[in-house]
Amino acid sequence: MELAPPLAGAVLCGGWSRRMGRDKAALVIDGQSLLDRAIQRLGTIADPVIIAVGSHSLVRTGCLSVADPFPERGPLAGLVAAIGASPHPRCAVVAVDMPDCDPLLRVCSPSCGTARTRSCRSANAGRNPCISCVHGVLCPR
Repeated sequence: MELAPPLAGAVLCGGWSRRMGRDKAALVIDGQSLLDRAIQRLGTIADPVIIAVGSHSLVRTGCLSVADPFPERGPLAGLVAAIGASPHPRCAVVAVDMPDCDPLLRVCSPSCGTARTRSCRSANAGRNPCISCVHGVLCPR
């Protein structure tokens, strides 16, 4: 049985949650913040888990927090930060406001960023935004 290449995970949570009026990462569902929930789920398939924090100060034990290289530029800046910090060429990326990403991770992770699929994405019947898996060669270092 061939082992899958190493996979990093990234949680995008650098936004200001202006429309919501409070920090989405701190919202609690089933006794757990959205950020902690995303970290826990990514941790089942990825190591390390990287938190793309924008310009916020968010720290979690066992995770790497990275600031956006281009502040106030949205989730793409967080993606660039996460891929740049990843020790692996493959990275599964979720937004912090995806509390039910488990099935998507199981579907996406086996082929995430392999030679045949430089990127993949999946949607959950319109209930959640996409989860993406990207290969680091898409973002030159």
